Amino acid sequence: MSERRQFVQSFAVQCSTVLPPLLLMEKAALASNLPVSNGADTSKVGTAEALIPVVSMRYSLSRLETQLQNQEKDIQVEKVAIPRNEKDFKRIFDAYSEKISYKQKFLDQNAFLVYYTKGFDGPGRANIEEDINQRQTLQFGARNEAWIAWEEFLVELEYIDEDDNDLSKYLAATIRAIDSYLLLAPESDVQQAKQTLGLFS
Repeated sequence: MSERRQFVQSFAVQCSTVLPPLLLMEKAALASNLPVSNGADTSKVGTAEALIPVVSMRYSLSRLETQLQNQEKDIQVEKVAIPRNEKDFKRIFDAYSEKISYKQKFLDQNAFLVYYTKGFDGPGRANIEEDINQRQTLQFGARNEAWIAWEEFLVELEYIDEDDNDLSKYLAATIRAIDSYLLLAPESDVQQAKQTLGLFS
């Protein structure tokens, strides 16, 4: 076998072991930690009016929790008017949540670079990871936790016996996540939304 042929075969073997990890790295780099648009109307972001559907959802869940505690039969989730699909559910929160800043988009799109430079942005300049909108990040996290717990509840309700204790567990987790979300909003917004809905603390 000629040296050239040996080299080509050796190179092919090396490529077969090196290229797959590189391709995986390329795919991983395309991942995003930022919320994807779900068509939410963001024209009233941060207003009490946009918070009303979230507060309404929270009290609908309380009524559902009461049904469970009273061991009522034939629990009908449809009557509490809470979306049963992820996009519609998250859209309610995104109509109120703060928008993603340009800086957050930059950090997300350049996560690999930011990680290895430890946020260095030049001599005498502040770390690029400082002053990120933590409130937006926390809102996004609480919204996601609420959906995960709600989805678990729906699955449990559909496929498991209604007497299963997991129903209460997942419903309580959904309520906790929404409460965490509401704690990030100004108290005045929450109170105004409650008044509009005719709810009182």
